[in-house]
Amino acid sequence: MTPLRQRMLDVMAARVLDAGIDALAAAVTQHIAALPPRASWNLSAMHVVAAKEMKRNGIPMDKLIVVSWFNEVDIANIGLAMYSAMFEGTRLAIKQGGWPLTPAKIKAGLESLKDFDVNDLLAPVTVTAKDHGGGGETRIDMWDGTKWVPQSGWIAAYGDVVDAVVKEQSAEFAKTAK
Repeated sequence: MTPLRQRMLDVMAARVLDAGIDALAAAVTQHIAALPPRASWNLSAMHVVAAKEMKRNGIPMDKLIVVSWFNEVDIANIGLAMYSAMFEGTRLAIKQGGWPLTPAKIKAGLESLKDFDVNDLLAPVTVTAKDHGGGGETRIDMWDGTKWVPQSGWIAAYGDVVDAVVKEQSAEFAKTAK
């Protein structure tokens, strides 16, 4: 943390203490309650904390929209989905090059993955010699009480920004790698 940022935080903290925590909390709660719904972008069960804090501060639950990055089931399913792509790449490596497996054969098998859909748990995966990322897509799903229902198609955001950072950092690594 920079000294300027630390000083700004110190000043803000002093102002909060001067204003009185209760008065500030009441003002913030009143302001938040008047706002449109808020999204809680958290991992796993952290939404419980957000919901409890909203209730404690008198904010109606209909103001909370939960965006769950991962929960225990998601982690298991996505882990399984990612390994499924690896297993399929390895299966293709054996089919194409036979035994024994070598790193080069596995690489060739993975690079021959085309639209491997992992039963719709992840976006279709295509791996090429130039793109080992698999596509970099995601989608928005909503729980309907019994199952996850897609609310969007598969989308990729900021691909140009990500690609630029990857190229820049790869070039830096290439200069220093031995």
